[in-house]
Amino acid sequence: FYTGKELYKYIDGGAEIYLEYGFQQVAVQKYLLNDQEFQIEIFQMSDSLAAFGIFSYFRRQCASIHPLCQFFCSTPYQLTFARGKFYVSITNFRGDSTAQRQSSKLVERLLLRIPGTDLSLPPFFRNPRFAPSLQDLIFVRGHLGLQNRIPDWESWFTGISHFGLFLLPVNDQVYSNRIAWLDLPHSSDREQLLDNIGFPVGQVASGVWSILRQTDQSSVAVFWRPPEPIIIWQSNADPPTLKRWVNEIQPGQIRILIPRIQN
Repeated sequence: FYTGKELYKYIDGGAEIYLEYGFQQVAVQKYLLNDQEFQIEIFQMSDSLAAFGIFSYFRRQCASIHPLCQFFCSTPYQLTFARGKFYVSITNFRGDSTAQRQSSKLVERLLLRIPGTDLSLPPFFRNPRFAPSLQDLIFVRGHLGLQNRIPDWESWFTGISHFGLFLLPVNDQVYSNRIAWLDLPHSSDREQLLDNIGFPVGQVASGVWSILRQTDQSSVAVFWRPPEPIIIWQSNADPPTLKRWVNEIQPGQIRILIPRIQN
């Protein structure tokens, strides 16, 4: 077992991201089955958001369908999943079909023993149009995760210390979209965020989608209605196209704003 900052003894150079998400302890076990060695790591995080977050942080291209678990990732050498406040990794050292089958059996046994349920997704992302993209959903909790997964948004969070955001990439052959569900604990942080993005002061109203054309020719839309989290939708589409998409997902009042004049 490793608890708290003891994680530095186990993970050299990579413990910081676990601690940022909310690491509590990890149990590590070597397992020998039919002459094949496996390593099982069970990370207990502070809550289900932290467990899903660290799972999504490390998830890359992988098979993501499992009948017993919503958040699952399979590669030839590793299986990972998030359940409740636990993040689990099972590593084999051969990568062949036999090792993969044995790893899958270990996953099934662990899923029956690990308490908790799968994380409930933010309501905005439950729209059926987003279903094909949900395997790419990530959760970021802090600046280290932001720097590594969404580096071009880092300037938006200047002066903001505490935040958590879900980010969903929704792309096709022409358009690239990134949609965030952002929880900010302080109203002053919301104003700081809007200012950092470039929205005109006082022009973003509660309960109204506001869309702005940015200097890099991307468009960004924001929506907030206290006490709900903020929704940010960034796209390489022009503002009228983004307005149409937003209205299809969440019909309501939508305004396209004039960018503020830069000094």
